[in-house]
Amino acid sequence: MRRHIALLCTLLLPQAGLAWQGGGNEPFWSVTLEADQMRITRLGLPDLTLAIVAEERDGDGARITAVDPAHARDAILTRNPALCRDTMSGMPHPETVTLALGKDWLTGCGGAPADLLTATTWRITEIDGAPVMAEVLLELRFDTQGKATGQGGCNGWLASYQLTGEGLVIGPVGATRMACAPALMDQEARLFDALARVTRFDMTDEGALVLLAGDARVISADLAP
Repeated sequence: MRRHIALLCTLLLPQAGLAWQGGGNEPFWSVTLEADQMRITRLGLPDLTLAIVAEERDGDGARITAVDPAHARDAILTRNPALCRDTMSGMPHPETVTLALGKDWLTGCGGAPADLLTATTWRITEIDGAPVMAEVLLELRFDTQGKATGQGGCNGWLASYQLTGEGLVIGPVGATRMACAPALMDQEARLFDALARVTRFDMTDEGALVLLAGDARVISADLAP
């Protein structure tokens, strides 16, 4: 895994009061870690609540072991900080996970997609496939409260964003009203138009952020230096 993907996918063990979730499809399953419990849901089967007995670092990842004394059953959840895409929605997640439960071996994704967006400040490199003007700073930041902010090359801007299991929506965009050279103003207008068309996001293998409208790439951004 390349360095800047690793920076985005730094794995954190669950913290007090915070739940961690993962899961997969075909068959559908989900796992939640909260406090000292592991809760497992599988389609068509009874839910399980197991007691966590060990949390161990395993290289860059983690291995969590839980037991169900009533059924003499162990569950071992392995979490790795490696980009994972949901097999149904395509939504990227910061972790790849496996769950060993008896003879069953389940694979899927873990962690919150929002963590990929909020992990850093992004420097925009392309708008609708065209490189941004050299020496012009276009930045994009997502906070944890549903706000996106940035620098459009001439004006600062602010927008709300909504991330769901199906995609990402940004807007409407509000900006300051400074006047700049026509080329800068044109590029900024194209940026704001592209932001308004975003329907989902993805990450490249190199760790770049890609904002898409359907299947069309409308904005590309790298980690800001």
